[in-house]
Amino acid sequence: MKLYVKRNQFDKFVKAKLENVSVEGLTGLQMAPKIHRLKILPEFFIAVGLGYKTFEIRKNDRDFKVNDVIFLQEWQPDVKDYTGRQVAGQITYITDYEQKEDFVVMSFRKFK
Repeated sequence: MKLYVKRNQFDKFVKAKLENVSVEGLTGLQMAPKIHRLKILPEFFIAVGLGYKTFEIRKNDRDFKVNDVIFLQEWQPDVKDYTGRQVAGQITYITDYEQKEDFVVMSFRKFK
């Protein structure tokens, strides 16, 4: 099973997906979703790639919003470098309920 694609192919794919993104609940001026590139450890990356993990708990230092796009880029802490593998998805839900201060839980849907 292939869990990743090369970055240039991936960026073209995400750009095509963003053309079809609707921003719900806004009237008048519509804002384009932000793109967030986030590190993810290999054990969590595999779970996301297989579809078992569909959420992230993160410090909300980037002002995450529903419909934003996240690139989860596999990070190897022992060599302090990216593996080159990544998955992308769209944030579908955010809550800070019962989280540490400034942290959120984000549900996301992977792009196919």
